[in-house]
Amino acid sequence: MGVGFAVARFGLFLREMGSNASHINPHTMGLSVISGVLLVAIGVVVVINAAVRHILIVRELRTGQWVPGRISKSAVGLALVLALLGIGMALYLLITR
Repeated sequence: MGVGFAVARFGLFLREMGSNASHINPHTMGLSVISGVLLVAIGVVVVINAAVRHILIVRELRTGQWVPGRISKSAVGLALVLALLGIGMALYLLITR
């Protein structure tokens, strides 16, 4: 979430600087704000997912139903989404440099 906030704020900084400089692409500024908001939103989803998983696992431990080695499908899904977003941002940075 912190990185998303920094990315979005950097876009606003570029917008302010863009009023004085004509060489800054306005599409880049909008994309950084959108990317930043997306990263913050994904961070919120990760925190909510972690809280729910914690509650479920504590409940399973109390009742003796916890099974070691079980894979969390939601955690794997979130990791894949973050990886794809990171790859997309890296490709964008390589293409627009």
